[in-house]
Amino acid sequence: MSRQGNGVFLFVLLLIVFLAGCVQPKDSVVCNQPYIRFAASCCLDRNNDSVCDNDQGKVIPSNAASCSSLGTDLVAYYKEDNPSAHTDETGRYDAVDEVEGAVSVPGKIGNAFRYNSLGLKPSDTSNDPRVHAVFPGAHAWPAATVTTWIRFSPSKYGGIILGFQESTNYGHRMMFRLDNKTILAYLYNGHDGPGYAAIFSRVVPDDGWHHYAYEWDVKAKTERLYIDGVLEDTATAATIGSITDNFWWGSWFNGYGMNGEIDELGVWSRILSDDEIKKLYADGKGLSYPFCG
Repeated sequence: MSRQGNGVFLFVLLLIVFLAGCVQPKDSVVCNQPYIRFAASCCLDRNNDSVCDNDQGKVIPSNAASCSSLGTDLVAYYKEDNPSAHTDETGRYDAVDEVEGAVSVPGKIGNAFRYNSLGLKPSDTSNDPRVHAVFPGAHAWPAATVTTWIRFSPSKYGGIILGFQESTNYGHRMMFRLDNKTILAYLYNGHDGPGYAAIFSRVVPDDGWHHYAYEWDVKAKTERLYIDGVLEDTATAATIGSITDNFWWGSWFNGYGMNGEIDELGVWSRILSDDEIKKLYADGKGLSYPFCG
């Protein structure tokens, strides 16, 4: 090869090396708080020091990242696939209390848990199956959204599905099923007091799984209920009572539980948009954490 040919070859080689250094691979891992980037995965930043050190516990490469905006302000997400535990996919709130025991069954996506309660009518409901989680700071959230898939048992009583426990002034944020198979969602302030705001849905037939999204905005004093990706109704309260950080599902803290199955339970400390709720519904197929699809 001539000197001129050698020079051209060397120039092309150097150009390739230069361009290769300029083209950076696309970052495929997005870590949502409280996770931080660690190598090619995400690390749970338990002490909020932005350092992934020995006190952070396990590195969770798949559960820390989300493929969409649905990972923003996600507090907890329970796929309910583990037949022996209620596992939070974010890794933060696995420590839940289960009373009387729910039963693992096939769900909408993977597995679900069945709650065999008799609703609002029986005189002794203290042993109804229910799950209790504590989300620190929930009482001060300016807004929240809870979403889940539910399949009710036919010809059974209504009952409490889920909600945040009230503080001292009956400030329930609760969703339950009435005996006539409608869904009631309400904000409460005092026992039947002026802050009472309720949404009564259409009758939801016992024809399988349905997706529910219940959200409220404290400043606006509004609540919204979605069924199968569609806004069912909006209600406004004069005032809104206060809640604690205690969240229950399957039954209320003192019983009066539902009869049916709960799957894919998510809690956000913000209002989800119409598009985000439709994305979770996914034309009836459902979209699970980490919301890729």
